[in-house]
Amino acid sequence: MNSNVEQKIKKHDISRTFVLFCVLIVMLSGIFSGCGENKQIVGQWHMTKVLVGDTEYDAATFLDPTNQTDGTFVIQFYGDNTLIATGSLGTIKGASDGKWKNVNENTFSMTIDNQEREVKMVEDILLMDIELEDATIVIVFERQ
Repeated sequence: MNSNVEQKIKKHDISRTFVLFCVLIVMLSGIFSGCGENKQIVGQWHMTKVLVGDTEYDAATFLDPTNQTDGTFVIQFYGDNTLIATGSLGTIKGASDGKWKNVNENTFSMTIDNQEREVKMVEDILLMDIELEDATIVIVFERQ
């Protein structure tokens, strides 16, 4: 073969490789950008503490101050935008199904028993604010 033809073949191979590389990068960036944002909340989150003004309470103590049972509250977020909230408050125990959606990068809305609440993700904790007339309660959840 003459050198002109060989150069054209090499240029064609390099161009084709470059195009395939660009397509691969675009596909991977699409996959990774779709994974993180909505799915970062997926998993099991345990209520660990409650903040009322300047006072911090252990979750179990806050949920059951009489210490008759283990006060717990757990939310399991699934990748299909459903959730299950399970808890015990004193002698009351139960589970409720719900749904969640992404509001923005670090804020999620969840609906349980027709009640909608927002949670905010800060690093690897979830914060839920509950506004009362005379105080704001902040419930802290940690991933387990």
